[in-house]
Amino acid sequence: MKIGKVTLTETWYSGKDLYSDGQVEDEMLQIARQIPEPDLNREIAIRGSWPVLYHFSHVRENILRWLPLDKSCQVLEIGAGCGAVTGALLRYAGQVDAVELSMKRSQINAYRHKEAENLRIYVGNFEEIEKNLDSSYDMVTLIGVFEYAQGYLHSQDPYQELLRKAASHLRPGGRIVLAIENRFGLKYWAGCTEDHTGQLFEGLEGYREGKGVCTFTRAQLKKMVEECGLRASWYYPYPDYKFPQVIHSDQRLPSKGELSSRNVNFDRLRLRLFDEAAVMDSIVESGLYPEFANSFLLVLKKEEERELPVYIKFSNERNPRYALMTSIDPAGEGGWSVRKEAMDDAACRHVEEIAENAEPLQRIFERGGFIANRLLDKETRTQTAVRLEYLSGITLEEKLDEAVMAGEGRRAVELLLRYAQRIREMYSMIPFMPSAGFAEMFGEPELMDDLMAAVPCDVDLVPANILQTQDGEFILDTEWTFDFPVPADYVVYRFLWYYLKTDPKRMVIPSDQVFEKAGIPKERMEIFGQMESRFQAALTRDFVPMREMYDAISPGEADVSGYFQMIRAFRERRMLQVFYDKGEGFREEDSALFSMDKGVIRIPVPEGTASVRLDPGEEPGIFYIQAAWADTAEAPFTANGYDMGGGKFFFLERDPQLVFDGIPQGAGELLLTIRVPKKEKEYVDFAAWLPVHERESREKAREKAREQDARITALENHCAELSGQLADSRSLIREMESTKAWRLYQRLRRILRG
Repeated sequence: MKIGKVTLTETWYSGKDLYSDGQVEDEMLQIARQIPEPDLNREIAIRGSWPVLYHFSHVRENILRWLPLDKSCQVLEIGAGCGAVTGALLRYAGQVDAVELSMKRSQINAYRHKEAENLRIYVGNFEEIEKNLDSSYDMVTLIGVFEYAQGYLHSQDPYQELLRKAASHLRPGGRIVLAIENRFGLKYWAGCTEDHTGQLFEGLEGYREGKGVCTFTRAQLKKMVEECGLRASWYYPYPDYKFPQVIHSDQRLPSKGELSSRNVNFDRLRLRLFDEAAVMDSIVESGLYPEFANSFLLVLKKEEERELPVYIKFSNERNPRYALMTSIDPAGEGGWSVRKEAMDDAACRHVEEIAENAEPLQRIFERGGFIANRLLDKETRTQTAVRLEYLSGITLEEKLDEAVMAGEGRRAVELLLRYAQRIREMYSMIPFMPSAGFAEMFGEPELMDDLMAAVPCDVDLVPANILQTQDGEFILDTEWTFDFPVPADYVVYRFLWYYLKTDPKRMVIPSDQVFEKAGIPKERMEIFGQMESRFQAALTRDFVPMREMYDAISPGEADVSGYFQMIRAFRERRMLQVFYDKGEGFREEDSALFSMDKGVIRIPVPEGTASVRLDPGEEPGIFYIQAAWADTAEAPFTANGYDMGGGKFFFLERDPQLVFDGIPQGAGELLLTIRVPKKEKEYVDFAAWLPVHERESREKAREKAREQDARITALENHCAELSGQLADSRSLIREMESTKAWRLYQRLRRILRG
């Protein structure tokens, strides 16, 4: 079968797709046929569907995009699916052979890449196809398929069998690239469901359900790889291998504060058990990150790997004009280097400008006592790129955070203000004048007349980009440099804002006062904030980043830590406030406090009390309540919560209340038993009861409405019947009035009256 220029081989296809995402695959086939690749981002945003995002987002390609390939390379892609990463291979390899069990997914892949002459798709089980592959490959990929090996390989040890089969098809120097979730990934401890089964803690608990899928810990994978005679280079995609934003390695692990993504659960509802970023910082500080990384990316060879980058960061969730990949290349003659590469042809000019601005920026930075990160060379190996000197030291951001965490906020403020002044003086070279380039990036704000500027201007002088080394203070990452004037005060604003406003632990610093002392009063902050919004919009332009799709696609989260704090506060405030209405309503001065820790609370009711209101604490929650007047039966009351029956009430809002009206004469005392449940099962029961209760309430309301509609219809029918009878009577009268007898009768009446 041919789809465009792509060949699909069906020799080993069973005639039936053994797995599917269901009807959405028909939708995806239609998308693949009708929507060109450059328009897929907009289509994903419009549809707001997890399967569409997962299978069509170009961010999926990041997992392979950084690996070295050229037109002399042949690649075997095992488990190609709908072609989520196939495109990354096709652009650079000479030939890609893709193996996929599903015909429909193979067709989706083929339609997506129908112009690719270098793609062959084998449809069927890899176990059968592998025996008939006559080629050896420079790369074999196992992206998100290794964990399913027991489902398509008949072997006592299907995982090692898959590795051995893949290795048998490698040329000398060839690589296996394997991406898989870490069974002990932090996101699972933090409350994300297991990616394949959708169950909480299933991988952590050992896959007790036996669902035909299995992920592994670092130690388990390491053992398997070594037993197959392979050497592994370990990489750690973050937040995971599906949508990697950054990839670390054992040679370049993350630093504290580097990993802060929160909203990664696009597919399923999750619990929020703790602050994941804070726990990740603790793990990083303890040197345990490789054990708890969310995903693994292994590059496997029969010999030691020496050539690959040790760190990769992707900046391609933006306008293609600015799509870059930043990598740290391994040691060479000059040691490590930083490489910035265009990820789209449209971004080549953006990369070239980094090289062009290097020398002019150095002259400006010298005015502030800074050094520009040295440009080493420019290259066009696979795409336009520049190489910069790799530097190590401590960033100003790290230095400021050390002061904040040590409780030395004043020292942090002094440091911020000192650097803010250096930046302003460094960039105060010429009076600011608006330009067409400025308007394109920052809009046309109503700026003051006293602003100074410099050209060129690197606006990204944030504390994270100021590095202190033994050789001086360096400015890193000069990507956002413009060849038109930008106000120095705006650069100062960004310097302060991106430190003070992007991390909760820095909230101890009085930010408004810092801006004021730095010469950025509130009215200027508002204007610069508008400029920043316009700038960020210009960076994405018509592109919709994944973070902006989260609310539309994700089922969201249940914040257990917040829930726990609510329950704890609810239980700790065990005082009951009683209000007496003595004819002037409920007033604070006519109230009393009683302890809720007692079994039966005896509440005196003075003579002449019209009604009593009980406020059991300030927080929402569940109570068991029984109430009676001292010498009578049960005391009825109304409550602003849900009556679940059996004396159980759930108060969903703050400030729960019970109101007792119609107090019998001489009641004397109200005997109250009020108990807070100790097991969280009560809250789970309520969560199950509430939709049923609301459904029953809605059904009762609908039944009542139906009864009212029936009565109205009966009345309308009766009125119609009477109206018909009236019309018949009028018709009969008109007939009588037209007879000779009636006319004779009328004439006779007039004679008799006359």
